[in-house]
Amino acid sequence: MNESFFRRPVLTSHCAHPASIRSLTKGGCRVAAVDITAERKMKGLVVAEPWVSLIISGEKIWEMRSRNTLVRGRIALIRKGSKTVIGIADLVRTLPKLTPSELKASVVNHRVPESEIGKDFKQSTAWVLQHARPLREPVPYRHPVGAVIWVNLDPEVAAMVEKRLALG
Repeated sequence: MNESFFRRPVLTSHCAHPASIRSLTKGGCRVAAVDITAERKMKGLVVAEPWVSLIISGEKIWEMRSRNTLVRGRIALIRKGSKTVIGIADLVRTLPKLTPSELKASVVNHRVPESEIGKDFKQSTAWVLQHARPLREPVPYRHPVGAVIWVNLDPEVAAMVEKRLALG
């Protein structure tokens, strides 16, 4: 392999901004590291009722999904169908592929009724949330066609979310 291969920047995140990439030397090779907090767009997670209200109230700390996610950090919480951001939370980790017995033992965290959890229950990955809180007033956003789970919020919307959080 030629030496120029190791000098090329490598993006390790789909949300990396070129200004957030810095070159490091590790073991004699140049590698790239991405600061995911620099220039990162705020992502909004679309969640149906009653789950989004339970998250914001602090009664639900696991959002159950069928797939894992690599997203971490502060996220906006969007009430499905409302086209508004109603709160924020920190997505801190995931717990993939929990068994039905693990899910039944954790109802207090995800609030899915035990009677709905069986061997064919598809939402077996917990997205662990912390510090969920409501905004003083919902913030409208433009919902892109086809967005089902995540929405990349415009910088103006993200700024308004932060402002309504600070004032609340």
